[in-house]
Amino acid sequence: MPTISVSREARAAYPQLVKAVGFGDPAAVEAHLAERLARQHAVSAAAMRNRLKEWPLRITQKVERAMRERLMSLE
Repeated sequence: MPTISVSREARAAYPQLVKAVGFGDPAAVEAHLAERLARQHAVSAAAMRNRLKEWPLRITQKVERAMRERLMSLE
């Protein structure tokens, strides 16, 4: 699960997930994101959830912040 590709894929998928799920349920967005990326990388959703929490990615923190601030991107 290379950092660069996981980060790029998460940033691309996030706006689509927010459009589908909305800003009200960050846990659902994080779960859908982990499941989508896990399929793309042929790993378990649990392994991807762990990867999304790790430094330097910290995608989970970025999702939580973006959802809290109602942002449509993870920038």
